[in-house]
Amino acid sequence: MRHNDHKARRLLERVPPATLHATIIGLIALAIYLRTLAPGLTWAHNSADGGELAAAAQTLGIPHPPGYPTYVLLAHLFTYLPVGEVATRTNLLSALCAALTVTLMTWSVARVTRQWVAAVGAGLTLTVSPLLWSQATVTEVHTLNTLTASLLLALAVLAETHDSSRPLAAAMGLVWGLGLGNHLVIALCAPLVVLVLRRDVRAALFAIGGLALGLAVYAYLPLRAATDPPVNWGDPATLQRFWWVVSGTPYRQFLFSLPAELVPLRLLSWTGLLAHQFLWVGLAAVVLGAVALWKKGRPLFWATGATSILCSVFAIGYNTTDSLLYLLPAIICLIWWLGIGLAWLASELAHRAPLAAGVVTGLSL
Repeated sequence: MRHNDHKARRLLERVPPATLHATIIGLIALAIYLRTLAPGLTWAHNSADGGELAAAAQTLGIPHPPGYPTYVLLAHLFTYLPVGEVATRTNLLSALCAALTVTLMTWSVARVTRQWVAAVGAGLTLTVSPLLWSQATVTEVHTLNTLTASLLLALAVLAETHDSSRPLAAAMGLVWGLGLGNHLVIALCAPLVVLVLRRDVRAALFAIGGLALGLAVYAYLPLRAATDPPVNWGDPATLQRFWWVVSGTPYRQFLFSLPAELVPLRLLSWTGLLAHQFLWVGLAAVVLGAVALWKKGRPLFWATGATSILCSVFAIGYNTTDSLLYLLPAIICLIWWLGIGLAWLASELAHRAPLAAGVVTGLSL
Protein backbone atom coordinates (compact mmCIF):
# COMPACT_ATOMS: atom_id res chain seq x y z
CA MET A 1 0.00 0.00 0.00
CA ARG A 2 2.81 2.39 0.90
CA HIS A 3 4.57 1.46 -2.33
CA ASN A 4 1.46 2.43 -4.32
CA ASP A 5 1.18 5.73 -2.43
CA HIS A 6 4.82 6.45 -3.17
CA LYS A 7 4.31 5.75 -6.88
CA ALA A 8 1.26 8.02 -6.94
CA ARG A 9 3.22 10.84 -5.31
CA ARG A 10 6.04 10.43 -7.83
CA LEU A 11 3.56 10.58 -10.69
CA LEU A 12 2.04 13.77 -9.30
CA GLU A 13 5.49 15.31 -8.93
CA ARG A 14 6.08 14.78 -12.64
CA VAL A 15 2.92 16.67 -13.58
CA PRO A 16 3.70 20.35 -14.31
CA PRO A 17 2.18 22.55 -11.58
CA ALA A 18 0.18 24.57 -14.12
CA THR A 19 -1.40 21.39 -15.48
CA LEU A 20 -2.12 20.03 -12.01
CA HIS A 21 -3.82 23.19 -10.77
CA ALA A 22 -5.78 23.55 -14.01
CA THR A 23 -7.02 19.97 -13.78
CA ILE A 24 -8.16 20.42 -10.18
CA ILE A 25 -10.09 23.61 -10.97
CA GLY A 26 -11.58 21.97 -14.06
CA LEU A 27 -12.86 19.06 -11.95
CA ILE A 28 -14.38 21.49 -9.44
CA ALA A 29 -16.13 23.27 -12.32
CA LEU A 30 -17.40 19.96 -13.70
CA ALA A 31 -18.79 19.00 -10.28
CA ILE A 32 -20.65 22.33 -10.05
CA TYR A 33 -22.11 22.00 -13.53
CA LEU A 34 -23.17 18.40 -13.00
CA ARG A 35 -24.84 19.33 -9.72
CA THR A 36 -26.87 22.06 -11.45
CA LEU A 37 -27.43 20.26 -14.77
CA ALA A 38 -30.90 20.41 -16.28
CA PRO A 39 -32.45 16.92 -16.02
CA GLY A 40 -33.64 17.03 -19.62
CA LEU A 41 -35.08 19.47 -22.14
CA THR A 42 -35.64 23.03 -21.01
CA TRP A 43 -36.24 26.44 -22.53
CA ALA A 44 -34.26 28.11 -19.79
CA HIS A 45 -31.11 30.13 -20.56
CA ASN A 46 -32.00 30.76 -24.22
CA SER A 47 -31.93 27.04 -25.01
CA ALA A 48 -35.09 26.82 -27.13
CA ASP A 49 -33.05 25.00 -29.81
CA GLY A 50 -32.18 22.21 -27.38
CA GLY A 51 -34.85 19.78 -28.60
CA GLU A 52 -33.83 20.20 -32.22
CA LEU A 53 -30.12 19.81 -31.41
CA ALA A 54 -30.71 16.71 -29.27
CA ALA A 55 -32.86 15.14 -31.99
CA ALA A 56 -30.24 15.91 -34.65
CA ALA A 57 -27.54 14.41 -32.43
CA GLN A 58 -29.58 11.27 -31.80
CA THR A 59 -30.42 10.67 -35.48
CA LEU A 60 -27.26 12.15 -37.04
CA GLY A 61 -29.43 14.77 -38.67
CA ILE A 62 -28.87 18.38 -39.73
CA PRO A 63 -30.11 21.14 -37.42
CA HIS A 64 -30.79 24.73 -38.48
CA PRO A 65 -28.08 26.68 -40.35
CA PRO A 66 -25.15 26.54 -40.36
CA GLY A 67 -25.75 22.86 -39.55
CA TYR A 68 -23.25 22.57 -36.66
CA PRO A 69 -21.58 19.36 -37.89
CA THR A 70 -18.83 19.42 -35.24
CA TYR A 71 -21.39 19.72 -32.48
CA VAL A 72 -23.71 17.06 -33.92
CA LEU A 73 -20.93 14.49 -34.28
CA LEU A 74 -19.66 15.07 -30.73
CA ALA A 75 -23.15 15.14 -29.25
CA HIS A 76 -24.01 11.90 -31.07
CA LEU A 77 -21.26 10.13 -29.10
CA PHE A 78 -22.83 11.39 -25.88
CA THR A 79 -26.23 9.96 -26.85
CA TYR A 80 -24.79 6.50 -26.19
CA LEU A 81 -24.26 7.26 -22.50
CA PRO A 82 -26.52 5.04 -20.35
CA VAL A 83 -27.94 7.92 -18.30
CA GLY A 84 -31.25 9.76 -18.43
CA GLU A 85 -32.99 10.80 -21.63
CA VAL A 86 -31.22 11.95 -24.79
CA ALA A 87 -31.33 15.62 -23.77
CA THR A 88 -29.73 14.74 -20.43
CA ARG A 89 -26.81 13.24 -22.31
CA THR A 90 -26.39 16.23 -24.60
CA ASN A 91 -26.60 18.47 -21.52
CA LEU A 92 -23.58 16.52 -20.24
CA LEU A 93 -21.63 17.53 -23.34
CA SER A 94 -22.26 21.18 -22.51
CA ALA A 95 -21.07 20.64 -18.93
CA LEU A 96 -17.89 18.89 -20.06
CA CYS A 97 -17.07 21.56 -22.66
CA ALA A 98 -17.54 24.30 -20.05
CA ALA A 99 -15.35 22.46 -17.53
CA LEU A 100 -12.61 21.99 -20.14
CA THR A 101 -12.89 25.71 -20.92
CA VAL A 102 -12.23 26.47 -17.25
CA THR A 103 -9.29 24.05 -17.25
CA LEU A 104 -7.68 25.75 -20.25
CA MET A 105 -8.29 29.20 -18.77
CA THR A 106 -6.54 28.22 -15.54
CA TRP A 107 -3.63 26.74 -17.48
CA SER A 108 -3.30 29.77 -19.79
CA VAL A 109 -3.04 32.18 -16.86
CA ALA A 110 -0.60 29.92 -15.02
CA ARG A 111 1.57 29.55 -18.13
CA VAL A 112 2.08 33.30 -18.37
CA THR A 113 2.07 34.41 -14.73
CA ARG A 114 3.67 31.43 -12.93
CA GLN A 115 1.35 32.17 -9.99
CA TRP A 116 -1.22 29.56 -9.08
CA VAL A 117 -3.36 31.95 -7.02
CA ALA A 118 -3.93 34.16 -10.07
CA ALA A 119 -4.63 31.13 -12.26
CA VAL A 120 -7.05 29.62 -9.75
CA GLY A 121 -8.74 33.00 -9.29
CA ALA A 122 -9.32 33.34 -13.03
CA GLY A 123 -10.50 29.73 -13.34
CA LEU A 124 -12.98 30.01 -10.49
CA THR A 125 -14.24 33.36 -11.77
CA LEU A 126 -14.96 31.77 -15.13
CA THR A 127 -16.55 28.75 -13.45
CA VAL A 128 -19.21 30.81 -11.70
CA SER A 129 -19.63 33.51 -14.35
CA PRO A 130 -23.42 33.44 -14.92
CA LEU A 131 -23.32 33.38 -18.72
CA LEU A 132 -21.02 30.36 -19.03
CA TRP A 133 -22.69 28.58 -16.11
CA SER A 134 -26.10 28.97 -17.70
CA GLN A 135 -24.93 27.36 -20.94
CA ALA A 136 -23.08 24.57 -19.12
CA THR A 137 -26.37 23.12 -17.89
CA VAL A 138 -28.43 22.93 -21.10
CA THR A 139 -28.25 21.52 -24.61
CA GLU A 140 -26.73 24.26 -26.77
CA VAL A 141 -23.69 24.86 -28.96
CA HIS A 142 -22.20 27.73 -26.97
CA THR A 143 -19.96 25.91 -24.49
CA LEU A 144 -18.31 24.08 -27.38
CA ASN A 145 -17.77 27.55 -28.82
CA THR A 146 -16.11 28.74 -25.60
CA LEU A 147 -13.98 25.59 -25.55
CA THR A 148 -12.78 26.43 -29.05
CA ALA A 149 -12.00 30.03 -28.05
CA SER A 150 -10.10 28.87 -24.95
CA LEU A 151 -8.13 26.36 -27.04
CA LEU A 152 -7.17 29.11 -29.49
CA LEU A 153 -6.12 31.32 -26.58
CA ALA A 154 -4.06 28.51 -25.01
CA LEU A 155 -2.31 27.87 -28.34
CA ALA A 156 -1.61 31.59 -28.71
CA VAL A 157 -0.13 31.68 -25.19
CA LEU A 158 1.94 28.60 -25.98
CA ALA A 159 3.19 30.22 -29.18
CA GLU A 160 4.43 33.23 -27.20
CA THR A 161 6.39 30.97 -24.82
CA HIS A 162 7.53 28.32 -27.32
CA ASP A 163 9.96 28.34 -30.24
CA SER A 164 8.25 25.89 -32.60
CA SER A 165 5.56 27.85 -34.44
CA ARG A 166 4.75 25.55 -37.36
CA PRO A 167 3.23 22.64 -35.40
CA LEU A 168 1.33 25.21 -33.35
CA ALA A 169 0.12 26.87 -36.55
CA ALA A 170 -1.18 23.53 -37.84
CA ALA A 171 -2.93 22.89 -34.53
CA MET A 172 -4.35 26.40 -34.52
CA GLY A 173 -5.75 25.94 -38.04
CA LEU A 174 -7.28 22.59 -37.16
CA VAL A 175 -8.95 23.89 -33.98
CA TRP A 176 -10.21 26.96 -35.82
CA GLY A 177 -11.63 24.85 -38.65
CA LEU A 178 -13.42 22.47 -36.30
CA GLY A 179 -14.66 25.48 -34.33
CA LEU A 180 -16.11 26.97 -37.50
CA GLY A 181 -17.84 23.61 -37.93
CA ASN A 182 -19.60 24.34 -34.65
CA HIS A 183 -20.41 28.05 -34.95
CA LEU A 184 -19.36 30.67 -37.49
CA VAL A 185 -18.92 33.31 -34.78
CA ILE A 186 -15.58 31.67 -33.92
CA ALA A 187 -14.26 33.36 -37.09
CA LEU A 188 -14.02 36.49 -34.91
CA CYS A 189 -11.14 34.82 -33.02
CA ALA A 190 -8.95 35.40 -36.10
CA PRO A 191 -6.57 37.75 -34.18
CA LEU A 192 -5.51 34.82 -31.98
CA VAL A 193 -4.69 32.79 -35.10
CA VAL A 194 -2.73 35.66 -36.66
CA LEU A 195 -0.67 35.92 -33.47
CA VAL A 196 0.76 32.45 -34.05
CA LEU A 197 1.58 33.19 -37.72
CA ARG A 198 3.22 36.59 -37.33
CA ARG A 199 6.75 35.27 -36.60
CA ASP A 200 6.90 32.76 -39.43
CA VAL A 201 5.07 33.48 -42.68
CA ARG A 202 5.67 29.93 -43.91
CA ALA A 203 3.77 28.69 -40.88
CA ALA A 204 0.70 29.98 -42.72
CA LEU A 205 0.87 26.92 -44.96
CA PHE A 206 0.64 24.67 -41.92
CA ALA A 207 -2.26 26.74 -40.60
CA ILE A 208 -4.08 26.55 -43.94
CA GLY A 209 -3.59 22.79 -44.02
CA GLY A 210 -4.97 22.44 -40.51
CA LEU A 211 -7.87 24.76 -41.32
CA ALA A 212 -8.79 22.76 -44.44
CA LEU A 213 -8.71 19.54 -42.44
CA GLY A 214 -10.95 21.05 -39.77
CA LEU A 215 -13.42 22.50 -42.27
CA ALA A 216 -13.72 19.07 -43.89
CA VAL A 217 -16.21 18.32 -41.12
CA TYR A 218 -18.77 20.15 -43.27
CA ALA A 219 -18.70 17.18 -45.67
CA TYR A 220 -20.99 15.63 -43.07
CA LEU A 221 -23.89 17.80 -44.28
CA PRO A 222 -24.29 16.57 -47.88
CA LEU A 223 -23.36 13.02 -46.89
CA ARG A 224 -26.10 12.85 -44.25
CA ALA A 225 -28.58 14.84 -46.33
CA ALA A 226 -28.33 12.13 -48.99
CA THR A 227 -29.77 9.65 -46.46
CA ASP A 228 -32.77 11.92 -45.72
CA PRO A 229 -32.49 11.93 -41.91
CA PRO A 230 -35.53 12.92 -39.78
CA VAL A 231 -33.95 16.32 -39.00
CA ASN A 232 -32.78 17.76 -42.30
CA TRP A 233 -32.79 21.58 -42.39
CA GLY A 234 -32.36 22.89 -45.95
CA ASP A 235 -31.59 19.39 -47.33
CA PRO A 236 -27.98 20.40 -48.26
CA ALA A 237 -27.51 17.61 -50.80
CA THR A 238 -26.84 20.06 -53.67
CA LEU A 239 -24.22 22.78 -53.84
CA GLN A 240 -26.84 25.55 -53.78
CA ARG A 241 -28.67 24.15 -50.76
CA PHE A 242 -25.35 23.34 -49.05
CA TRP A 243 -24.33 27.00 -49.31
CA TRP A 244 -27.76 28.09 -48.07
CA VAL A 245 -27.20 26.09 -44.89
CA VAL A 246 -23.48 26.71 -44.31
CA SER A 247 -23.69 30.46 -44.87
CA GLY A 248 -26.63 30.81 -42.47
CA THR A 249 -28.77 32.46 -45.15
CA PRO A 250 -31.98 32.69 -43.04
CA TYR A 251 -30.15 34.60 -40.32
CA ARG A 252 -28.25 37.16 -42.39
CA GLN A 253 -31.14 39.58 -41.90
CA PHE A 254 -30.12 39.97 -38.25
CA LEU A 255 -26.51 40.97 -39.00
CA PHE A 256 -25.89 44.57 -37.87
CA SER A 257 -29.59 45.28 -38.22
CA LEU A 258 -30.13 46.65 -34.72
CA PRO A 259 -31.82 50.06 -35.04
CA ALA A 260 -29.37 52.87 -34.33
CA GLU A 261 -31.46 54.25 -31.49
CA LEU A 262 -31.10 50.92 -29.62
CA VAL A 263 -27.29 50.74 -29.85
CA PRO A 264 -26.70 52.84 -26.69
CA LEU A 265 -29.04 50.52 -24.78
CA ARG A 266 -27.12 47.47 -26.03
CA LEU A 267 -23.83 49.08 -24.97
CA LEU A 268 -25.28 49.74 -21.53
CA SER A 269 -26.51 46.15 -21.34
CA TRP A 270 -23.03 44.86 -22.28
CA THR A 271 -21.51 46.96 -19.49
CA GLY A 272 -24.07 45.61 -17.03
CA LEU A 273 -23.41 42.07 -18.22
CA LEU A 274 -19.68 42.50 -17.59
CA ALA A 275 -20.35 43.74 -14.07
CA HIS A 276 -22.64 40.76 -13.54
CA GLN A 277 -19.98 38.31 -14.74
CA PHE A 278 -17.02 39.68 -12.78
CA LEU A 279 -18.46 42.09 -10.20
CA TRP A 280 -16.85 45.54 -10.03
CA VAL A 281 -13.80 44.20 -8.17
CA GLY A 282 -13.23 41.73 -10.99
CA LEU A 283 -13.57 44.48 -13.58
CA ALA A 284 -10.80 46.37 -11.78
CA ALA A 285 -8.59 43.28 -12.11
CA VAL A 286 -9.45 43.12 -15.83
CA VAL A 287 -8.22 46.71 -16.25
CA LEU A 288 -5.03 45.94 -14.31
CA GLY A 289 -4.44 42.94 -16.56
CA ALA A 290 -4.87 45.06 -19.69
CA VAL A 291 -2.31 47.57 -18.39
CA ALA A 292 0.15 44.80 -17.46
CA LEU A 293 -0.20 43.18 -20.88
CA TRP A 294 0.27 46.52 -22.61
CA LYS A 295 3.54 47.00 -20.77
CA LYS A 296 4.98 43.49 -21.13
CA GLY A 297 3.05 41.40 -23.66
CA ARG A 298 1.66 43.60 -26.39
CA PRO A 299 1.11 40.85 -29.00
CA LEU A 300 -1.17 38.97 -26.60
CA PHE A 301 -2.81 42.24 -25.58
CA TRP A 302 -3.66 43.10 -29.18
CA ALA A 303 -4.83 39.58 -30.07
CA THR A 304 -7.14 39.17 -27.06
CA GLY A 305 -8.27 42.80 -27.20
CA ALA A 306 -9.12 42.63 -30.90
CA THR A 307 -11.00 39.36 -30.40
CA SER A 308 -13.01 40.91 -27.57
CA ILE A 309 -13.86 43.97 -29.66
CA LEU A 310 -14.87 41.96 -32.73
CA CYS A 311 -17.15 39.67 -30.70
CA SER A 312 -18.66 42.65 -28.89
CA VAL A 313 -19.38 44.57 -32.10
CA PHE A 314 -20.98 41.48 -33.63
CA ALA A 315 -23.13 40.72 -30.58
CA ILE A 316 -24.22 44.33 -30.11
CA GLY A 317 -25.23 44.67 -33.76
CA TYR A 318 -26.92 41.25 -34.05
CA ASN A 319 -30.64 41.95 -33.76
CA THR A 320 -31.89 38.97 -31.74
CA THR A 321 -32.80 38.55 -28.08
CA ASP A 322 -30.09 35.94 -27.46
CA SER A 323 -27.21 37.88 -29.03
CA LEU A 324 -25.53 38.16 -25.61
CA LEU A 325 -24.41 34.53 -26.01
CA TYR A 326 -22.06 35.60 -28.79
CA LEU A 327 -20.12 37.56 -26.17
CA LEU A 328 -18.75 34.37 -24.60
CA PRO A 329 -15.43 34.39 -26.56
CA ALA A 330 -14.94 38.01 -25.46
CA ILE A 331 -15.57 37.00 -21.86
CA ILE A 332 -12.93 34.27 -22.21
CA CYS A 333 -10.34 36.88 -23.24
CA LEU A 334 -11.37 39.34 -20.53
CA ILE A 335 -11.20 36.76 -17.75
CA TRP A 336 -7.72 35.91 -18.98
CA TRP A 337 -6.91 39.59 -18.52
CA LEU A 338 -8.39 39.30 -15.04
CA GLY A 339 -5.92 36.51 -14.24
CA ILE A 340 -3.02 38.61 -15.50
CA GLY A 341 -4.28 41.50 -13.35
CA LEU A 342 -4.42 39.33 -10.23
CA ALA A 343 -0.84 38.18 -10.85
CA TRP A 344 0.34 41.75 -11.37
CA LEU A 345 -1.36 42.84 -8.16
CA ALA A 346 0.25 39.99 -6.21
CA SER A 347 3.65 40.89 -7.65
CA GLU A 348 3.23 44.55 -6.69
CA LEU A 349 2.25 43.56 -3.15
CA ALA A 350 5.36 41.41 -2.92
CA HIS A 351 7.57 44.35 -3.88
CA ARG A 352 5.84 46.99 -1.80
CA ALA A 353 5.00 44.98 1.32
CA PRO A 354 8.00 43.00 2.57
CA LEU A 355 5.83 40.93 4.92
CA ALA A 356 3.78 39.73 1.95
CA ALA A 357 6.82 38.87 -0.13
CA GLY A 358 7.32 35.45 1.43
CA VAL A 359 3.66 34.59 1.01
CA VAL A 360 3.55 35.61 -2.65
CA THR A 361 6.80 33.80 -3.37
CA GLY A 362 5.36 30.67 -1.78
CA LEU A 363 2.29 30.95 -4.00
CA SER A 364 4.35 31.14 -7.18
CA LEU A 365 4.51 28.08 -9.40
